[in-house]
Amino acid sequence: MSLDPLLYRMCAGAKVIRQACTTITMLKNAATTDSPPALPVIVGDEATDLTLAIYTPSSPYSTITVRYSNDRLAELGKQALILVVTQCLFHEQPFLTATNIEERRDSILDDDAILSWLELYPEMEQRFLQRAGLDPLHARKEMCVFFLSYVGAIYISNGRSTRPVLENWITQLISLDSSMSGSSGRSCSAHSLPPLYLDTPPLTPANSPLSSPSTPNSPSPSRPIDDKTLELVNQTAQQKGVLLQYVDEREGGRDHDPAWLVHCKINGQEKGCGRGKKKKVAMALAARQAYIAMDW
Repeated sequence: MSLDPLLYRMCAGAKVIRQACTTITMLKNAATTDSPPALPVIVGDEATDLTLAIYTPSSPYSTITVRYSNDRLAELGKQALILVVTQCLFHEQPFLTATNIEERRDSILDDDAILSWLELYPEMEQRFLQRAGLDPLHARKEMCVFFLSYVGAIYISNGRSTRPVLENWITQLISLDSSMSGSSGRSCSAHSLPPLYLDTPPLTPANSPLSSPSTPNSPSPSRPIDDKTLELVNQTAQQKGVLLQYVDEREGGRDHDPAWLVHCKINGQEKGCGRGKKKKVAMALAARQAYIAMDW
């Protein structure tokens, strides 16, 4: 018994539609499975300082060492990353030998892996390359340092602790890397990590011995204002093609110890304001506020 030609075409069309729907569903599932984990956000009172630092490559000719710089944050991030991965491998079952832990950790944290993680966040990668004026084909070292500095900034801004933000992020990156490569050589599951212990809470800025009290609009005496802040804001303004102006006025104080108020204007509109005993300090604070206000 033969089917009516019209009915046959309808059945064939329905089959094609079902196949297409199945393919779309598979692609959606694959995209969901292999999509990168959300990028942790730099938070806290020092978020602006940390953000400016990671996007400003350290100069080898600089004679001034500041609290937050690209290379210093990268070193901190490197050690935090080593701790997270080592801890993960330490709790993996069946238990690994010390040599196996070291070998697996080295394979997980090589430069290629770091760069592949950075590529998962193209907007952040391009923002760094543009602001630093770097060619991605010849900036492997700088890009690795940038990613590690971001890890360091996340570590600091989340109470100087790897738990839970940094651990969750890194273990997801490793798991994603393993699933995409189809290799078990870089496997490390978040389930391998022990539970968070309530009796040993992570250090927070309030109880950490590394932190010091600070006010939002005045820098800590142990953290001098670096020229890089002004350089970055000025450079970004030039790249954006906007007019950047600083208008300063003396607020008071004695002749030998004046106080300054500086307004940062962009295209004639005030976007930032800073106060300080030194004009340069007030300018840097105003520049920071403008940087945030412009969402650069």
